[in-house]
Amino acid sequence: MNWIELSEPILNLLKEKAPPPAQIVPAVKGKSQSVLQDMIAMLSQSRTAQGLLQEAGEDGWNIETGTLDNHDYHLDVPEKRLILDSSQGPSVVTHPMPWIFHAMLFSLCRALRDIAQEKRHGGFEANFQAESVLLLERVRTADCDLIAVLIAWELRAMGLSGLWRHVLCGGDSFLALGFAASFEKAHNRGLDAISARNSALAETLALWHRQAQRVQACDHEILEGLDAHIAGANDGHTFGSRKAQALDIEILSCLPDRTAYLQGAGHEILANPLYAGLNDPINQAHFLQIMRDSKAVIVEGVSFRDPALAALIFPDKAD
Repeated sequence: MNWIELSEPILNLLKEKAPPPAQIVPAVKGKSQSVLQDMIAMLSQSRTAQGLLQEAGEDGWNIETGTLDNHDYHLDVPEKRLILDSSQGPSVVTHPMPWIFHAMLFSLCRALRDIAQEKRHGGFEANFQAESVLLLERVRTADCDLIAVLIAWELRAMGLSGLWRHVLCGGDSFLALGFAASFEKAHNRGLDAISARNSALAETLALWHRQAQRVQACDHEILEGLDAHIAGANDGHTFGSRKAQALDIEILSCLPDRTAYLQGAGHEILANPLYAGLNDPINQAHFLQIMRDSKAVIVEGVSFRDPALAALIFPDKAD
């Protein structure tokens, strides 16, 4: 398995005076040249990706390639390992086809944003109600997609258009086209580049939520995670008591340049049915089951709605 330690190589990389990508070759443990080097070199040309790389490097994250089931990347948070899927075969890490290279690169963009979100927020279950967890996780997932598109757009502006073309040919093309159109409109209204970018990101977030299939798939994955959380909650405390507030949503949009593209939009997101999700009847039933399970007391594998009844039947086991 080829891997690169982000901490020292990336910090050294950022000290360079923006050399051409071909001249950027960070130190790699193992082989002297790999697809991971090329990815890091290319991403360093994006201001947003550069900030995410530096933060991940300073926190000691490693990046690896491996075979994953049904996911394009995996974060091992305790070990600080980012694993990119290379299930296309061993040649991926030596001589990848352009499509595979850019697919992995786009996954790396999402993963780097996910690392930043994980550092700031971790899991929401301990503090928030189940409904709020679903909302916040959905916004967080959408944000990772949006930031990956933003990085591709920034690379195109630097003359590296391969990733942008890849996005336009895939399932995220509607996000890329929507972002580009929204940025152009905002810029024509007289907004500066950063304000236009943030306005375009906010509009693209709404566009993401208008794609029913994407929202349903996202909700399904979040609900599966909530199921796993309940199963592992041995102390009986499954969810927190907080309800998501506007600031909780807005802070998810903070960028490496210390701006937040959802600043001032949190109240609208909380009130707008577009962001409520759970329009799929299967997901609705799944969520209702999770709510029932979260309120149940499980003793010796038996679920009870009344803790007193559980104590009567299993006096030595129930708390």
